[in-house]
Order: sequence, then C-alpha cells, then structure tokens
Amino acid sequence: MGRTLSQNEAPALANLGDAIAYLQNDVGASKIGVIGWCQGGKWSLLTALNYPADIDATVVYYGRVTDDKAELEVLDMPVLGVFAGDDFIVPPKLAYSFATSMAGLKKDLEFYMYRDASHAFSNPSGMDYNPEAAADAWIHTTAFLARNLQAE
Repeated sequence: MGRTLSQNEAPALANLGDAIAYLQNDVGASKIGVIGWCQGGKWSLLTALNYPADIDATVVYYGRVTDDKAELEVLDMPVLGVFAGDDFIVPPKLAYSFATSMAGLKKDLEFYMYRDASHAFSNPSGMDYNPEAAADAWIHTTAFLARNLQAE
C-alpha cells in the first residue's frame, strides 16, 4: 500500500486537496488539522507542505520527514512531531535534523523523542507497542490539537 501511494503522489495529493475543499466548503470547517502515523505521518507532513494555507495544525507520528529548509519554509502552521529513539524506518538522526531545520526557520514545532520506544510504538496491536510512550504522546497530541484547532 505504501509503495503504491508513494508512486502515485500527484493523484494522492489531489485527493487530499479535494478532502480539504470538502471540509471547508461542504462541512464549513473553520480550521483543519492533519495527523498520521508512520506512512500516514509522512503524508500528514506532505499535506501541510502542499496545502500550507489550508492546514492549521499538523501532527506527524514517526513519519518520514525532511530537513530541507527550502521545502519547510512554506509551513506557517504549528507542527507536532512524535518520534521513537529506536526507529530503523525514521532514524532519530533524521528526526533531529528535521527539528534543527524547523528551529533554524523559526517554525512552530513541538517535538518529542521517546528514546526507549520503537517505530509504531503507538499501535496497540503491533509488536512494538509501548503503552507508556503511547499514552504520553496522546496527551501531548490532544492538547496540541485543542490549542490549535478550537474555533475562535
């Protein structure tokens, strides 16, 4: 599934654009947030990078991120990044490099690295589920979304 999605990035992004338009025009959403885990985390960031004027908050759970400042420059919304210290898919070095680039651009990033957790630590049906890290990350996530998406 992930490979097929990545090989069809343009139609996937267009589909996400349609979803944003639906939320804005048909539902009347005043604010929109994106959240994803693993491949969904990568797509959460891609959505924010491609629709920065439409997204009000972005949450990335151990999804592949970029440290390219030219790409990240467009982000004007707050971003929450949740990463695992024992992650072979999204290595901590990449997550920290992303955080460094965001800081260098003075972007609003709330960043958590769960050093004793592995990739997919929030998946209760997975082999690497870490209930303590998952619970703590969820507390941060719900607070972040409430702060950034509550109607004014």
